[in-house]
Amino acid sequence: MVKSHFRGAEPARVIPVMDLMGGVVVAGKGGRRDEYAPVSSKYLSSSDPFHFVERFSSLFGFTTFYLADLDSIMGNGGNETLIASLVQRTSFDFIVDAGYAHIEDAPTLDRLTPVFATESFLGWDDPGDMSRAFVSVDMRGDRLVSAIASLTTQRALERARDKGCRRFIHLRMDCVGEKNFNPAHLIRPREDEEWIYGGGTRSAQDAITLRTAGYAGALVSTALRDGTFWG
Repeated sequence: MVKSHFRGAEPARVIPVMDLMGGVVVAGKGGRRDEYAPVSSKYLSSSDPFHFVERFSSLFGFTTFYLADLDSIMGNGGNETLIASLVQRTSFDFIVDAGYAHIEDAPTLDRLTPVFATESFLGWDDPGDMSRAFVSVDMRGDRLVSAIASLTTQRALERARDKGCRRFIHLRMDCVGEKNFNPAHLIRPREDEEWIYGGGTRSAQDAITLRTAGYAGALVSTALRDGTFWG
């Protein structure tokens, strides 16, 4: 199981990341999506998403995966059928960002938790019930990435909390795939909320740092695939 890899202080929960593009898992690099290419790893024989989840589950005991449908997020079609098939044909849980612009865009499937991300979500004036979802605060450096120019981090958090959301993601898009985690840039979680961090997480020690900072989970991709995360 995953926890057997850690010694000493309790780490944040590790959640593997799957970025989907054109029906395969791709490797992210600094949020520069035009440079993304199918993943390669000593643990994988292909970039097929079914192979990805089965391998990382069997090797490390993961049961939850974070999935970003980059085609949908970028407005280039989407992988809705593939995502539904992953949920229905496996026993895993999925946290899914598919560029949902409004609450009703997200599917209602057992074991799928939607992500309403500032990059794509448009319904901040009247978002509806957000209690079943994660809200992702997407940032490049200190700048909020938002489909609405006037949106601020504080406003997004206020609206989400008003509508029942208690689960959040702090995603540093510029750090994706760069292995340059910097705890100085973390948003401070509230004690009554569940927060997950994504972007540049390098190691089990980073996961411990996140737990100490109040984060329940860490989205990890590159360091898992290249085998350096466990030290």
